[in-house]
Amino acid sequence: QRSRECYDYQTGLKIRSESEMGTAVYEDYQPVVIEREGERPSFFARLFGAKTPVESFELKFPHLITQQAGGQTIEMNVTDIEINAGIEEEKFLIN
Repeated sequence: QRSRECYDYQTGLKIRSESEMGTAVYEDYQPVVIEREGERPSFFARLFGAKTPVESFELKFPHLITQQAGGQTIEMNVTDIEINAGIEEEKFLIN
């Protein structure tokens, strides 16, 4: 099965997927801010008021995906994004 992915050359964001089954167009990219805790300060540092630093970054996600398959067109509007929901904590541990 042959497929082709198309990306915006300035942003690097995927804008289109084409295959024998149909075409998907990705639009309305909006940033999702993700926060994660940095390295936890030592006990003594916390004792004197040091806080665990929080790092944040943006992940751009398409909020409108239009899928064309055969003669049918489906528009999917993303209204809510949950990251790592329902995944056990053990999956994120690095040995």
